Amino acid sequence: MQTSSDFLLQIQGKDIGRVKKFNYLGVILDEQLHWKEHIDLICNKVNKRLGLLARIRSCLTLKAAKCVYSTLIEPLLCYTDTMLGELSATSSKTLQRSQNRAARIVLRRDSSKDTFNVLGWTKLETKRKRQKCVLVYI
Repeated sequence: MQTSSDFLLQIQGKDIGRVKKFNYLGVILDEQLHWKEHIDLICNKVNKRLGLLARIRSCLTLKAAKCVYSTLIEPLLCYTDTMLGELSATSSKTLQRSQNRAARIVLRRDSSKDTFNVLGWTKLETKRKRQKCVLVYI
């Protein structure tokens, strides 16, 4: 019996090579489906946009700052959230830190305490669980 490293796959007579990771529709898939590289990519994009939000925050009302978050940042954090439902604790905390930072920037605070209640936001892990339930129910 062949091992997985000896396994050859062909489509229409052409060999399909094995790769360690692959970017498909903006999602980085690795051999073990650990999601670390994908989470790192998301956080890098989010941090760039949070930097922009922080620079322009003084010119925005609270409503406008929340709008910037919901249109430019939240979609990055929530894209493919059902697939990421089985994240490691470390990856989940990494994403949550980004959302916490966004809340501090939007409210112009040094602490994340009570920011989610004030803003009416839901933590990312809760959103992932809710989205998974919706998909199962449907």
